[in-house]
Amino acid sequence: MKKKSCFFKFFERCRYKGCGGADIRGQMSENIPSGQYYKLGVAMQEISGVSKASLIKLKTAIFMFFIVCLIGLCSTSVAGAADTTFRVDSAYGVKTGSTVIIDISVENSHELSGCYFELEYDADIVVATRVIRGELLADCDTFDPDLSNADEGKISILWLNDRADLLSGDGGLFRIYFTVEAKGSTALSVKNLSLFGKGGDTPSIINGYISSSGKSASLEIVTGSYLPGANRNLYYSTSLEASGGIAPYTWLLESGSLPPGLRLSSSGIISGTPTTTGNYSVTIRVTDDDGYVKSKYFTMTVYEAGQSILTIDSKETLPRGRKGASYSFSLKASGGTTPYRWSRVRGSLPPGLRLSSSGVISGTPSSTGSYTFTVRVTDDRYTRQEKEFSLTVTETGHLSADEALFSSFSITRSTMKLNLTPDNMPYTMVVDNDTNWVNLTVVLDDTSDYLRINGTANSSGVSRTVPLVTGINQVTIAVSPDNYLYRNYILTIYRLP
Repeated sequence: MKKKSCFFKFFERCRYKGCGGADIRGQMSENIPSGQYYKLGVAMQEISGVSKASLIKLKTAIFMFFIVCLIGLCSTSVAGAADTTFRVDSAYGVKTGSTVIIDISVENSHELSGCYFELEYDADIVVATRVIRGELLADCDTFDPDLSNADEGKISILWLNDRADLLSGDGGLFRIYFTVEAKGSTALSVKNLSLFGKGGDTPSIINGYISSSGKSASLEIVTGSYLPGANRNLYYSTSLEASGGIAPYTWLLESGSLPPGLRLSSSGIISGTPTTTGNYSVTIRVTDDDGYVKSKYFTMTVYEAGQSILTIDSKETLPRGRKGASYSFSLKASGGTTPYRWSRVRGSLPPGLRLSSSGVISGTPSSTGSYTFTVRVTDDRYTRQEKEFSLTVTETGHLSADEALFSSFSITRSTMKLNLTPDNMPYTMVVDNDTNWVNLTVVLDDTSDYLRINGTANSSGVSRTVPLVTGINQVTIAVSPDNYLYRNYILTIYRLP
């Protein structure tokens, strides 16, 4: 990026305004050749109506500022203090004709003495009408917002502490007022940022947005707050997920630090090989295609190589309950350091059920319906994991149409293979006399359901050999969501004499 000296930026601003802020554009001689008034010589004296004392004051101020830049108190590049974050806030769902206030703040300011930047936006959507000092700039000497091109979608702001006072705190620098002109969305993009002071060369810029469309109000980060754990020196990868809004999504590390060796891609994938054990916390932001933003706080643990990672093993869909019937289910976890302690952190269990600290959901449900809740497990070293579960309660003595189903039922013997679905049942088939057995394999629609073949428990997807006698052989496939009520599927096999 081409560097631009602070002297040039300051002098370019002062070609139109005196140090006291008086606008002298209307007093310039029309006979001055283009660009000649940049010189510190005779051409500046040809500006009519400007006193000699004012010119001396202007030239002295410019000269002093030039000296300050030379001795290094002013950054000479467009970038500023290392690790400094220059943040523009956002606003969503605003109404046409309303006034929106956007704050611009700084984090890790590293002793700033000033800054200059331009802010660009879509003037068909919003127009900047006013800029005031933020909480950190109450005593600054030079504060010079330029809104002359606001109707064209561009403003600029210059701030200087002429007395060499350095800003060391975090907080608000500026507050900008916008009028919302029409429905739609626009980015608030920082351009040509120069931070003056003792910082480095690469400030982080977080641009803002204003949206009056209201299309993205449903944007959410659905990934749980506790990311899957990792082992030191082993490759790691996990994907963040969002819902709602308008795809595609863009992901950004907003604050905090990922474990050394890991990075977050703009597509939401955290990957790499962690090198240091410990607990890490970060805030991650997702932005949808309409400019809407959501942030979420995450925690992640890096374990020593070979150490077992804390994991909740129970499947998301729990066995169904029956209204008025006793219910009990034990949640399972592995890894980490036992004993475990369980708790519900969000959502609601069905009325009548409770979760014990040992992970047992029990009681007698009193209402039907589907319930979603998030459970947290904490191990003996205070490492945590969370998982969202769903539990459905149906009427007593009744199986709904979507319960106790299988996705496939295959009958095999040598080269013979027959695949059935629930819609085919009951089913009758005829086999030769030399077929004295068949293999049956049932794959359940919900693998947490219970399966019996001819009254004996069987696992989903596991083959079972059934002997055949001459004549009629009846096979009963029984499926249950709760090991209480079963749906029976009948297969009849007739073996020829």
